Amino acid sequence: MEELILTSRYRGYQLCAFTLTDVKRDPLEGLNSYVPEVDEELQAFDPKCVVRDLQVIAAFMSAVNSFLAGTSRARRLGVEFLLKMSGSTQIADAIRKIGVTPSHRNVTIAILRRGEVPCRICERVAYQSFSGNVTRIDVLGDRTFVRDLYGLGGRRCKGDEVSDLVQRIALSGLA
Repeated sequence: MEELILTSRYRGYQLCAFTLTDVKRDPLEGLNSYVPEVDEELQAFDPKCVVRDLQVIAAFMSAVNSFLAGTSRARRLGVEFLLKMSGSTQIADAIRKIGVTPSHRNVTIAILRRGEVPCRICERVAYQSFSGNVTRIDVLGDRTFVRDLYGLGGRRCKGDEVSDLVQRIALSGLA
């Protein structure tokens, strides 16, 4: 399972993210059933908004930077991360764009924590809270959806698609 989990450490925080397919439970129930440990947050979002792992890492780093600098739009790091992932400045817009609903059977999970995120936490979330099959984070991404999400429109993003995404995420707090 570890090889399927995206991990990143930055400025004293760690992100672990993965996609679950064939989720057996209502994702909202899964979120509500999870009891986070100290300084830990869990976010669930639509996997079609992820086309590259670097996109998730950029959103994580941007959220940490905003949070530590006191310029975040949200009070919690996990919500700031969701704003960055959605390319939104409003929480309600972020949830509307990439949030999960009871009918979602594929869900991307991000666990954000000050310090280390032990692998046992990822396993607990995957198998107990959501009852799904773990896969790589970028497997279900929809490039058209993501281009629209970040305002890249119908423009063809050939070799620099990832650069465009990362730049949009990094600048999303400036709007």
